[in-house]
Amino acid sequence: MEFNVFEYFKDYKPPITDGPVTAEAQGTSFFLGGPMGKRIREQVEPYADKAGMSRRAFFGTASGFAATMLAVNKITGMQFFEVTEAEAADQAAAKEIMISRKAGPDFIVDVHTHICTRKDGYIPGVNTTEKGMWFVRLLDDLGKAQGLPNGTKDMTVENFGKLILEGSDTSVAIFNPFGFREDYGGKDMIPIEEQVEIRNRWPDRSVMLGGGLTPNQGLSETLERLHMFVEHHKISGLKLYTFDSTPARGWWFDDEKRAYPIWEECRKLGIKTTPTATSATNCRAEYGSRGNRPYGRGWKTAH
Repeated sequence: MEFNVFEYFKDYKPPITDGPVTAEAQGTSFFLGGPMGKRIREQVEPYADKAGMSRRAFFGTASGFAATMLAVNKITGMQFFEVTEAEAADQAAAKEIMISRKAGPDFIVDVHTHICTRKDGYIPGVNTTEKGMWFVRLLDDLGKAQGLPNGTKDMTVENFGKLILEGSDTSVAIFNPFGFREDYGGKDMIPIEEQVEIRNRWPDRSVMLGGGLTPNQGLSETLERLHMFVEHHKISGLKLYTFDSTPARGWWFDDEKRAYPIWEECRKLGIKTTPTATSATNCRAEYGSRGNRPYGRGWKTAH
């Protein structure tokens, strides 16, 4: 509600879009697609009428966001959000309260960040396959859409510090590399020895995860790399993708022969968090499913 990411990209103006653009509209959109969406809209309608605005326009205001959170509190009977009736009913009050809260000692953790370039670059047919270039172009377009004129070439360690740690309200950023070596000339897409510079330069404001591991590259090699990540690069956890670029295309977190040795080694090495970024829908669509189980397992904690 108080943070508009577009403010932190110099000279970037969001394109005209049918989707939410303001910070308030972005926040409101998170609530409207779920099972409570219809009930929330019904609760917010009277506030929109009082403001003399369409419901759609009202949802894009500070009061609209406040009314949405207030509706969630009322529907659930729980005080999920610290929000007042005044904020929902009066735009001036909502703005005043928003400003008064800005100085609060909020501790903000960005749990999903990356650098998306490497010293060798990505050269089609030389060190990057066609599939690898597809992913590079995807990230490239994303960066340009967010105001980075050179796309992935601007997603550097230096800009990580400028845009995330210095140019936003982020207190601590969690980051990890990409692997998929088979598509990037036998070298991780984002080598850990390059991304470790973030942790070395901002040790108090960054948390580094290891990545790029898959037992389909050989279990013994995977365990060796895990030890190297922990002992040499001092990682704080792992970020794993249960799809990969090997001929097998993926693996399962509950595979006793290939996955369990990794979890056992993590326990020995003191690694307790191993998030994975796959979704059930994406994994089934891209790589198929085994019964009703997707590759992705969300967060796994080794106790």
